[in-house]
Amino acid sequence: EDVQNEKQTTNNENENKKETNDKGLKILFLSSDTGGGHRASAESLASQFLHLYPSSTYTLLDILSDHAPVPYNYSVSSYQHLSSNPSQWKVVYNVSNTWPIKGMASLHLKIWSEAGVRQSIQAYNPDVVVSVHPLMTNVPVISCAKISAETNKHIPIFTVVTDLGNGHAYWFDAGVERMFVASDSMKSLAIKMGGVEENKIVRSGLPIREEFGMHVDKMQQWVGDDDDDNTPLTEKEKRCGYQLHVRKDLDLALPLEESNQKNGRKHHIVMLMGGGEGVGSLSSIVKSIYIHFVKRQSYHEYHCNSSSSAHDNNNSMYNPYDLTILVICGRNEKLQHQLKEGTDWGALKTKIHNKVVQEEDLKRKTRETVQGIQHFLLDKAKFFPHLNNNIHGNKNNEKNEKEREPKGNDLGIDMEGIGVSSESTSDGKEEHLKKSMDKENGNPKDAHSPSASTSSSEHSTEKQQQQQQVAPFEGLV
Repeated sequence: EDVQNEKQTTNNENENKKETNDKGLKILFLSSDTGGGHRASAESLASQFLHLYPSSTYTLLDILSDHAPVPYNYSVSSYQHLSSNPSQWKVVYNVSNTWPIKGMASLHLKIWSEAGVRQSIQAYNPDVVVSVHPLMTNVPVISCAKISAETNKHIPIFTVVTDLGNGHAYWFDAGVERMFVASDSMKSLAIKMGGVEENKIVRSGLPIREEFGMHVDKMQQWVGDDDDDNTPLTEKEKRCGYQLHVRKDLDLALPLEESNQKNGRKHHIVMLMGGGEGVGSLSSIVKSIYIHFVKRQSYHEYHCNSSSSAHDNNNSMYNPYDLTILVICGRNEKLQHQLKEGTDWGALKTKIHNKVVQEEDLKRKTRETVQGIQHFLLDKAKFFPHLNNNIHGNKNNEKNEKEREPKGNDLGIDMEGIGVSSESTSDGKEEHLKKSMDKENGNPKDAHSPSASTSSSEHSTEKQQQQQQVAPFEGLV
């Protein structure tokens, strides 16, 4: 009896599923154009609903613009402003992503918009409601529960979180039937911040457009451009072959493996994306990256051309900065126009290249000048012993300097030949000069010394001798 009951239940489910497939579903997506990701996710899910239930119909409802109070009804225009001002975005995001603000916002939305939201959902009479926006979960959960109680028709509501690794607290509401998240970190946030039961959370990944899946299938089924060649291909050959085919269709550079076979050079592709709206100062980022790599490319080519072995070895001409920058502009036509026609990339490249060449030429000439001076000093070091000592970095500087010191002083002058004794050129030189100057000026201390009691003629003779001894030093100073 249990087996028969189980079979009967299975048959009923299959009949209901078949009836649903034939009948189709009415799906209501709750979304807003605050970025392209929410709408893209809704359209991707709708495409799969139509694939599984061909007779289904769907619509997108923006309850923020239609029913939400200030400031939430300005979400679309505010998003465009905040996305262009990251610092303001950060402040708004961090302040609103707290428990007190979330509680007040939820209460505010429920009081002012729940009745209008319920009326809009009831007018469409959906079989299922899917929210793909963080501000469209808490109020619709209450509205669907009230409609189900009034009509005795259960309307399930699901949330598909379109953020990958970290999400805002508004995403999570425990009243949903199921919550689909992309990662384990989002699952933890749903449990911690929203109090969602673990059995309601499904880790499904992010919804993607059907076209991506089509390309994956083509990579797996690729047989090559040459129909005459029936040689079976490996998985890697299929994938690389289809990628090469796509690059040729898009007029992009060849991949690494193919380019190595063609001309011995590698070519890279840098792809930049700013979401469906093409936001995030992409124009400035593209220009900065372009300038950086043109500088590195010019620097590399300059030194390759300056190298004597550049013409002997083809590998020396390999440029690691040879690349193409591919920008996904999304719906941002202004960005597309600015990148295509607003900037003369050829003139900018020439300007940067000439500047790099001038800078490198100046550096080279400066190095050659410094090296010439250094060689001159090395050749003439015998005439400048102290310079020779500094150039060679001799650690025994004082010892060697003392050994090379000529008789007299550092200037090579014979102090004894001009009337100055050798004692006065050593440590006692300053003391000798001081005593001589004191005697000449009539120092009171020296006036009481024995030499002060001599006759005036002897004193005059002594002063003349002192002047002869001091005079050479005065001349040197």
